[in-house]
Amino acid sequence: MRQKKRKGYILLEVIISVFIMSIIVTCLYNIISVSSKANKNIEDRIELSQQLEEISSQIRPLVEECVNIINITTVDRNVIQDLEYGKVYNVSSIKLNFKNDENKNNLTLKNREISYKKVSKKLFINTLYANNSSESGGYEIGDYVKSISIKKENSNIICIILNLEKNNIEVEKSIKLYVRYDNT
Repeated sequence: MRQKKRKGYILLEVIISVFIMSIIVTCLYNIISVSSKANKNIEDRIELSQQLEEISSQIRPLVEECVNIINITTVDRNVIQDLEYGKVYNVSSIKLNFKNDENKNNLTLKNREISYKKVSKKLFINTLYANNSSESGGYEIGDYVKSISIKKENSNIICIILNLEKNNIEVEKSIKLYVRYDNT
C-alpha cells in the first residue's frame, strides 16, 4: 500500500500552533509589564530621593542660621511656641526667627516660615511680616510631600522628619539640626 504525500497542515496542527504562540505571547507580555512597572518604581524612588536631598539642602541652612523657632502650627491648627522634648509634632508651618538684640533694627532681615500645603503636597519657604504673618508669595522647595514632622531632641537639637510619596512609593528622611536659641 502506498502512502499519500500530504500537502499543507491539518486543522489540529493549526490549533496547536496558535495555542503555543498565544502562551508565548502572554508570557512575553507579562515579562515586559513586570519589568516596566519595576522600572517605574525605581524611577519614582530615585525622584523622591532627589527631592529629599533638595529639600534638606534648603531647610538645613535656613534652620541652622535662625536665632530660634518662633512657633509651629500643627496640621490640626494648634500653634505651639515651646516644643516638648521627644514629642513628635505633625506640622503645617515652622516659623523661624532671624532677629536678635544685635540685629533687631535691620529692616532687610526678615523672619521665615517653612510652610506645608497638604492639598498640593508641596513645601514652601515664605517670608514673614513684622507681626510674623506670612507675606504672599514664597518659593517652592519640594514636591510629593506627604507629611512633615518636628521633634525637639534636646535644648539645641531638633529633628525634622520628611515623608514623601509618589505613586504609592514612600521615602522618609530625618534631618537633625542645630538651633542656637539666642536671647531675643
